[in-house]
Amino acid sequence: MKSENVNWKKVFSNSMYSVKIGLLSMAIAMAVFLGLGKEARAESVVPLNVEQTYNLPENQYVMLEIVAPADGVLNISGYSTSSEGIELSLIDADNNTIESSHETGSERLYLIPYGVRKGSKYYLKVESWVNLDSTGKYIVNFTPTAYWEKENNNSSASSTNISPSKKYTGNLTNDSDVDYYKVKLNSNAKVSFTFGPEAVDGNTHPWQLDLINSKGKSVRIYYDSATQTYKNYLKKGTYYIKVSGSYSASGVNYVLSYKNNNLTISTPTISSAKAKGKHVKVFSWWSSKGTYDNYVLLNKIKVKMKSDCQGYTVKVAKKSNMKGSLLSRDIDVSKKTSLTLDDHFSVYKNYYMKMRGYVTTPFGERIYGKYSKVKKISLSSADYKKCK
Repeated sequence: MKSENVNWKKVFSNSMYSVKIGLLSMAIAMAVFLGLGKEARAESVVPLNVEQTYNLPENQYVMLEIVAPADGVLNISGYSTSSEGIELSLIDADNNTIESSHETGSERLYLIPYGVRKGSKYYLKVESWVNLDSTGKYIVNFTPTAYWEKENNNSSASSTNISPSKKYTGNLTNDSDVDYYKVKLNSNAKVSFTFGPEAVDGNTHPWQLDLINSKGKSVRIYYDSATQTYKNYLKKGTYYIKVSGSYSASGVNYVLSYKNNNLTISTPTISSAKAKGKHVKVFSWWSSKGTYDNYVLLNKIKVKMKSDCQGYTVKVAKKSNMKGSLLSRDIDVSKKTSLTLDDHFSVYKNYYMKMRGYVTTPFGERIYGKYSKVKKISLSSADYKKCK
C-alpha cells in the first residue's frame, strides 16, 4: 500500500476556519437573541415640520438624516398607532447617541428640545419598542432662532456666542452634559447675569453656573433652582459661562441673559481732611518716668465720588509733588464718601494726599480710576508745637 504524506498545515488551517465559522454563527445567534440583529431600512432625509408615517416589519428600524437649515431648535416626537410602543434616538454625525427614549403602547414620546447650528447633520433612529411589526408616526419640528444654545457647545472652544439684553434658552441633555456660552466685553463693564428655569414647575433643578475668564480662572456665580441675578464688575475681555448640573437638572429648559453697562470710575474729590497730633505718655516696666510717643492721625476724610466705588488707593507724602512717600495703599470702604486712616504718621507741619477709586472683579483684579487733585492737610500750630 502506497503511503501518503499528510499536509498537517492544511488540516490545521481547515480546522481553524471551521472554528471561526462556528464562533461567527454563535455571535450572530446571540445578537438576534439580544435584539441586536435588527436591520436598518434605507436611510433618507427626513422632511421638517411634516408628520411622517412609518411601517416597520419585525426586527427592523429606520434611520433618517436631519440637516439643520439654519441656527435653531429641534423638537422631535412620535407615537405608535398600533400600540407596540415607540423608541426614538437622536444621533450626531459621529454616531454618538445624544438622547434615546421610549414610550409603551400608543403614548406620545417627546425628546428633549435640542439647539443646532446651521448645516449640522444628525440622525433620527425610529424603532418599535417590542421588536414586532409596528405602525406609527413621527415628526421633526424645526424652529429657526438665534436665541437657543447651539450644540455641541460642551467646551469653551465650541461655546455659543451670546449678546447683551437677549434671552437664550437651553437645556442639559443628561447629567454629564455641560453648556458653554461666550461673552465678549469691549470695555470695562458692570455686568449682571440672570439665570433660571424657563417655567416654574415646583421641582428642584440644581443648576450650577461658573464664570470663567480668558486665563481659565473660574468663579461659581450660581447654584440654585430659582431665577437669580448675579452682579459684578469685569474688565474688558472675553469670558465664558459654564452651565452644569446634577440629578434632575437635565431635560429642563433654562433661560440665560446678561446686561452690561460701560464702567467709568470717576475722579474723586477730597473735600476735607483733618490732621490730629497725638502726644501720648508711654510707660515701660523698667522705668516709672515714662516717655512720650508723638504721632499724627489723618482722619475725618470726606470724599465726593460720583460713580461706583469699592475702595480707594490712598497716597500720602511730605511734598506737594508727592515726593517723600509716607503711605501708598489700597483700602476697601463700606461708604465711598468717607475714610479714616489708622496709620500713625511722623510729625510734620503739612501732609499731602491724593486718592483714586477702584472696584474689584470676582477674579480679584482691580479696575482703577484717575487720581484726584492733591489735597494739603495741615497740622495745627498747637499740635505741631506739642508733638514736635
